[in-house]
This record gives sequence, C-alpha cells and structure tokens, in this order.
Amino acid sequence: MLALPLGLKIDSILLLVLLYTRDWVNMRLVLALTQLGVVCLPTAILIWMARQNLRGLGLTRPAPLMLAAGIAVGCGLAALNVGLGGLITLLAPEELLRLLGLDAGPMLLAQSGWELAMLLAVVGGVGPLFEELLFRGLIQRDLATRMSIPAAMALSSAVFAGFHLNPLLFLPLFGLGYLFAYLALRGGLWPAICAHASYNTLSLLALNRLPMESSRPIVFCIIALLGTLVALAAILSLRSLKKSL
Repeated sequence: MLALPLGLKIDSILLLVLLYTRDWVNMRLVLALTQLGVVCLPTAILIWMARQNLRGLGLTRPAPLMLAAGIAVGCGLAALNVGLGGLITLLAPEELLRLLGLDAGPMLLAQSGWELAMLLAVVGGVGPLFEELLFRGLIQRDLATRMSIPAAMALSSAVFAGFHLNPLLFLPLFGLGYLFAYLALRGGLWPAICAHASYNTLSLLALNRLPMESSRPIVFCIIALLGTLVALAAILSLRSLKKSL
C-alpha cells in the first residue's frame, strides 16, 4: 500500500524507531507521538519565546466563504493524491516504491477504531494546526518582513517541503506548501489550516477505507481528474472572494 505521497510524512525519528523496533512497536502510536513531539511542542515553545499572540500570527476571525474555499482546496488535493497514489500503487514496481520511500503505507493503516481516531485527531487535526502556525504563521510572516511576499511564500514552502525529509517528493510538497501559503495570504491561517486538515483527513481515510489495490486504474484516473477540477475551481475563486469580502 502506498503511503500518502504528497503530504503525510514519516519523520526521521519515526524512521529510526522503525529500523530497530518495527516488529513490536505500535507504529501508529509512534507516528502520533512523533507529530506531537517534533511539530506541536516545539511550535508552541517558539510562539511563547517570540511573545506572539495568535491573532498576530494570522488566526483572525475567518470569512465563511474563505473557509469553504480552503476545505474545497484540501478535498480536491486529497482526491488528486488518492488518484495518483492508487495509480502508482497498481502500476509501479515495488523496487520503485521503495526507492521513492512510498512503501510505508501499512504504518498508517489503523488496526482498530481507537487507532484511526488517534491518527485522525493528530494527523488531521492537531498536526495541521501547528504546522500552519509554524510554517505560515511564524516562518512566512517573519520572512515577509525581510523580503518580498512571493519570495517569503516560496522560501517558507521550501522549508515545509524539506521538513518532510523526502528529497524525491520535494517538488510536490513545495507545491502543496505554496498553496497553503497562498490561502494564508488571502484569508489568514484558518483557510490554510482547513485545507491542510481536509487534505490529511481525506487522504488518511482513503488509505484506511478504500480498496486501493483491488480498484481499476480508470477509477483512480477519474478521482484524480475530479480532484484537480475541484482544487482549481476553489483556487480560482479565491481572488474573487477576496474582492467581494
């Protein structure tokens, strides 16, 4: 099974644990704890050290239509992810999957209801909140005081992509981060958080609930096409939404 190729990461700490303890450690629990320890706690400490209030980081009251656009972007990108991931799973040789680091899907397969709930809470909720606070709230806003806004968006997206520790997926992750940065620029952090959370949640649910390996390639092509259309429509609507608010 293909690990989510365009977003969900396996952190370096998790990889080290996997190498030595994968036969007896609950990897879903390790993933959740790693997300909390590597992202959430350090981000909270950085916000406290910088004496930043949440409104100053972009957590202002969002417009409902902006939130809807963010959710639509996340859902569309998740569908694109599921479609491309399914095609790669069906068509790519195992050697290529291992080379790309995309054969870690079983670690995200919940073995029980509580594991799935835990993954959804961390990967689909807490994780996106703190990652957006870190990359778009702290890093991007600080960079924007030192350089142009497009350059700040690009550099923060590069940091976001590099943080996922998979050089072969750097460009897709960069694009994902840039879209989140654009959402944050247009409507504040909440639309970006909603897009990030929707993307992670739907991708995780698809990995755990869809019969990926028994579906036909045409099904994944349709899913990817529909996801692309939804994401593009939502992204194109952002400019008109901003002008109408």
